[in-house]
Parts: sequence; structure tokens; C-alpha cells
Amino acid sequence: LNELEKEAGLQQLGGELPASWTYAPEARQDVRLTISGLPDGSYRARWYSPLQGTWLESATLEVQDGQLEFPAPDFTGDLALILEKQ
Repeated sequence: LNELEKEAGLQQLGGELPASWTYAPEARQDVRLTISGLPDGSYRARWYSPLQGTWLESATLEVQDGQLEFPAPDFTGDLALILEKQ
């Protein structure tokens, strides 16, 4: 952190820095995604959890009328998606 960032952080924390920072994202459930503008056809969706460093589930999905709506797996933190046309 530069000095300006440290000062801004101190002001937000009431003038005291915590002994350590903890990354504790909330768990997410029942998230649905909608992607528009895709060519119709079959796609393979693969999910990756950067927090866990593992691939989660994969599925074959169908795009109709250029739109795809599908659920994301339950996750905590970030989630990455690779969507490949079959």
C-alpha cells in the first residue's frame, strides 16, 4: 500500500490497523446466469473455483434464439466459467 492508501484505510478503521486481514467471502447459492448473443447450438460449460484451486462441475447446455440461461454451482469467493461451443 502507498501512504495515501494506508491513510485512507486508517480513517475507515478509526485510526487503527487490524493485526491481520482475512478474506472471508460469503457463500452463494441459487445463482442463475443469462448470456445473450450466442450462436444457437450445444455448449460445454466448465466451472473453476480459484479459491479451492479445483474444477467443479461441467455440463452440456443448449442455446436457443441466441440466449442461454443456466444455474451456477453453489460457490464461495470467485467462480470462473469456460463456455465452449461443441
